[in-house]
Amino acid sequence: MKTIKVAKGLSFPVRQPALAVRKVSPPRRLVYPTGNRWGWLYPEVKEGDAVGAGQVIASSSLPYVPSLKTAISGTVREIIKLPTLQLREGQAIVIEAAEDVSSVSQSVSIGEDASPVEVFKAIMDAGIWEVDDYALPLHLRVAAPEVIEEYIKESGESEFVESLRNIPYRDRAIETLIVNALDRQPQSWVRSHIFASDSDRIVAGVRLLQRLSGAKQTIVAVPSHLADSESTKKVMDALKAEVAVSNGKYPASLEPILILALTGKEMVFPSKNSRECGVAVVDVMALEQLVKAVLESNEDREVTVQVNLSGRREYHLLKCPVGTPVLHIIDHLALNPDSLTKVVLGGDFLGYAHYDLDVPITGEVDVLSLWDTEIFHYKHDPCIRCGFCVRVCPMNLVPAEISMCCEYNRFEEAVGKGIYQCIECGLCSYVCPSHRPMVQLIRHGKQELERAREVS
Repeated sequence: MKTIKVAKGLSFPVRQPALAVRKVSPPRRLVYPTGNRWGWLYPEVKEGDAVGAGQVIASSSLPYVPSLKTAISGTVREIIKLPTLQLREGQAIVIEAAEDVSSVSQSVSIGEDASPVEVFKAIMDAGIWEVDDYALPLHLRVAAPEVIEEYIKESGESEFVESLRNIPYRDRAIETLIVNALDRQPQSWVRSHIFASDSDRIVAGVRLLQRLSGAKQTIVAVPSHLADSESTKKVMDALKAEVAVSNGKYPASLEPILILALTGKEMVFPSKNSRECGVAVVDVMALEQLVKAVLESNEDREVTVQVNLSGRREYHLLKCPVGTPVLHIIDHLALNPDSLTKVVLGGDFLGYAHYDLDVPITGEVDVLSLWDTEIFHYKHDPCIRCGFCVRVCPMNLVPAEISMCCEYNRFEEAVGKGIYQCIECGLCSYVCPSHRPMVQLIRHGKQELERAREVS
């Protein structure tokens, strides 16, 4: 077995509780945001329309923005303003469940012996949203160049096909496929659970991606407590894959760190396109979605989410439909929403604090942190030049300087200091004795740079 060695970062004690997955009762009202990390979608429905489970309700003319499908049959009640997971201003489609609306299935089911182009089409149509901040969605990140080329030849000329031709590094072969079963951050165990409990789906999903990518090497990255588990042995034997075990340092699971540790190749920023390295990373949460949607034609669009009641150190693993509002999760846990002081989607290190409880659980969310204790407030105290942030930064940056540039609107200077190399792991803010909001400032800087480029 390989060891995934991370030079910088922090080790956190692993005290994984024994968690059983509980199913959340389906909410009467589901909310679907029309934007994700790859771009914006345009509604294909309007208020009052009847929709069926599995129906596409929003799509894009671009191949790198996965479509949006409803998990229930019902009626489009309204289209509201709602921030995306990343707190960008956007819209969301609200669907109210109804028993008298017939299912309008648009799911695509294929066999495990499907051709690579059939796999490519099925994954693209499945509309898989992912947790990690990948530059490209699953089908474009993993597909071999000849598969994309064959799809282009079959499809004829269109804006969609022209966009496919312009995908960066689409002619680069995928040499290594990395299956990521490492938990994303401290106090997160969703991936461990899925890997340990659903190894059959993991194997089926990886076999599809091996066919799609033509990768010569498959590496399965697992946490140390699963190194000798039955699920690891089963996956390793079934896939003839190499197993790599993490040394326990956070953020070993994030894409740039994992690729460097396992292949010695460095991703280039700001594009952070793993195709340039000839590597594709796919996590086990995406694999579970993939198999349900593509092999099983499962229209319930359920995801597993971990809910941390952070002030109490209480943890829950819940399975709920995509589109379940945070407020419904709070009600399911018999909590008083008025007593909560902070709601964080994505976990305490990598997540975003949200102000609207209509924001839903989607494929982009693995952890929901709920706080009912006094909020810790970051301060804009001066940097004392202690260097703690430099010691832990896994990207070998000087986060203090980058964040100060963003604090004083010197955004182009921040680019020169490596703002786009920052993977927003949160360690700099975690160790800062002056309690400076470094990650938040860096995120602000990236958003301002993006706005400036859109205007120009």
